[in-house]
Amino acid sequence: MGVHFSLGNKDMKAINMKESRDDLERALKVRVSRLVRALMAERGWVQTDLARESGASQKTISNLLSQTHLPGVVNLERIAGAFGVPSWTLLHAPAAEEALRSPGRAIKTLRSYADRL
Repeated sequence: MGVHFSLGNKDMKAINMKESRDDLERALKVRVSRLVRALMAERGWVQTDLARESGASQKTISNLLSQTHLPGVVNLERIAGAFGVPSWTLLHAPAAEEALRSPGRAIKTLRSYADRL
């Protein structure tokens, strides 16, 4: 005879909210990583180039591209600045998706998107 635990509605909502938050964070990491990779490819850059041009550490760039961690606000600003785009466009789903649909024109697409808003 085992012990039976039952989760109440409040506990289930908390679990579902955490799962939703985790799913959103995972999706954001994937999208930002894909976008930064596209921007790097457009410039012909490797990780060390982006680190040098942005002033962010090699570890920060590696974590971003491997989808381990999202950079903090300061490093996000630095990374976006290296490409000459507003930092919010790296996080904004419609802007990022539009840029990813424009191989070789991602930087121009992000700039254009920012100008339209």
